[in-house]
Amino acid sequence: MHQERTVSVVGSRFHPGAGRALGKLRKGMPVSLVREAENKHDSNAVACYDGEQHLGYIPSTLNGSIAGALDAGLTVKAVIDTEAATHGDSVGRPARLLVTWED
Repeated sequence: MHQERTVSVVGSRFHPGAGRALGKLRKGMPVSLVREAENKHDSNAVACYDGEQHLGYIPSTLNGSIAGALDAGLTVKAVIDTEAATHGDSVGRPARLLVTWED
């Protein structure tokens, strides 16, 4: 079954360079998702990256099903759905991702 979630990237302010990187991403551009099961703040943590640049995380209120799909070895794809509004190195409005997978 096809699964789809639209989620914001949160926590960007804690990662140097994330605001600028998010400001350069355009609709349809891919973002890598990295599972962080050992994250001390959230055992369902899913980090978002553009190359080696840590952009932030999928919100903890929405990451459970995405973490489960990644843990199951499913192919999970994420693309920019709505671009971030940036001010220098900060994000005024978070970028939104369209995350999809088949289970």
